[in-house]
Amino acid sequence: MSDDADLQALMREKEEIERKQRELDAQLAAADAAAAQQPVATVDLPIGWECRFTPDGKAYYIDHNTHTTHWSPPAAAPPSYDEVGGGAPSAAPAAAAASSA
Repeated sequence: MSDDADLQALMREKEEIERKQRELDAQLAAADAAAAQQPVATVDLPIGWECRFTPDGKAYYIDHNTHTTHWSPPAAAPPSYDEVGGGAPSAAPAAAAASSA
């Protein structure tokens, strides 16, 4: 192949790469626009729960623990002893009072 033919082949290859890059950029822009329109879950969910959206944007909740779905988010669970900082509860107050009497 001559130098001119090599140069022309490289130019065609470069143009094809640039065309593919423009297509990918357009696809990425479309995906970004679609993601920006998707609602974001604002509810803190318990472990094992997930929020997803229907194609029309309505939120629904998946409980992976029980393999069920719900339209409403789960009720807030009471905090565990560890979350409150108390660790495991000690002996019942009534039992402690009875033994000291």
